[in-house]
Amino acid sequence: MHLARSRFVLAALLLLIHQQNARAESQDTTAWNHWFYQQILQHPEVVSEREKMNAQLSTAEARDQPLYNPELEAEVEREGDDNNSRIGVNQTLDWWDKRGARQNQGNHARQAAQTGYQQVLQQKIMEALLAINDWQSAQQRVTFAREQESQLDALLALVEQRQKTGDLGQIDAELALLTLAQLLNDSADAEAQLAKAGATLKALFPERSTATITIPEAFWQQQRRGVDPAQQVDRHPRVTQALAEWNAAKAQADVAARDAKSDPTVGINGGKSGEDNVVALTLSIPLALRNDYRAEVRAASQEALAAEAHYYQARRQQLALLEGSEAALKAYAGRHERWRTVMQTRVGNSAALLEKQWRTGDLSTPDYLLALKERGESLQAGIELESEWHQAVIEWLLESGQLLDAIQRN
Repeated sequence: MHLARSRFVLAALLLLIHQQNARAESQDTTAWNHWFYQQILQHPEVVSEREKMNAQLSTAEARDQPLYNPELEAEVEREGDDNNSRIGVNQTLDWWDKRGARQNQGNHARQAAQTGYQQVLQQKIMEALLAINDWQSAQQRVTFAREQESQLDALLALVEQRQKTGDLGQIDAELALLTLAQLLNDSADAEAQLAKAGATLKALFPERSTATITIPEAFWQQQRRGVDPAQQVDRHPRVTQALAEWNAAKAQADVAARDAKSDPTVGINGGKSGEDNVVALTLSIPLALRNDYRAEVRAASQEALAAEAHYYQARRQQLALLEGSEAALKAYAGRHERWRTVMQTRVGNSAALLEKQWRTGDLSTPDYLLALKERGESLQAGIELESEWHQAVIEWLLESGQLLDAIQRN
């Protein structure tokens, strides 16, 4: 009974520790998401696009306003000994509801501006995530290259020591030196790639040290959920923007058709003609005799047809991109998981095992160096595979229209 109670208490403690760790990891991810999103919002390119969107929204707001303001009219004349005066107000009537057509166009223009900004925002988020991913991968390559360099330095010292005792020949020392020379070149390449990745990251996040910029592991794990391409593609900002632009073009064609029709202007004025009071009503209607505006109407209709074709092309292209990115994600995720399961433990223990076999003479120096090279290539392949998997996750989130949600989710 006492043993069962102890096991229960131990299980409860382990569960509590697991929940606390999960909660802490969730809080860390939430803090990182908030920091990252705020940095993206402050980026000059994003600020520029946001102001362009605001300008387009202001233009759309202008389309909600009435078309015609009233006109004040006054006249004073002298006719013989009489002074004549008149004052009145004229108002052009929106007979064909041109304001309503403009309001409809403005609504679609607002949607196009907002979805266009979301598209730019997601592109900048993708660019930043890829830059961080490149930095992390380059950092791993440099760390591993330095470890290999240190390992070969130690090996070279042992080779020289065993050579003095007659345990190894000159050829073994030469092979070790050649391997170290090649590794030095690989290390230099890794350092150069890290410097370039760091410069790119510094341009994106100038106020934070690149050494502290990493993507939490939870970010990659939370994305594994399926998406129905047929349903998802219509919600993608690129497609919704193209649809909004098509609707705005159709609304513009309606505006052009109504603008081709004449609106009447009515007025009322009053005044004095000599000693008499005068009241008059006026009506004027423009006559479309010299210009019937058919060319403008035809041009607007053709623009709408072009916008329609662009929408269908954008939808078709986005569907293909989504399906391709989903297939790539499945391929990289599966291969990465398999590599981690099959190789990670073996590669980690292989260095000590190879050195032990070389020291005992079970493995010759050429074979030992070859085995170390193959081990290094395997580890580099693992780093590359993880980087490609992360890139596939980012691209899939972008093409499925979920990248912004993934950052704002927690």
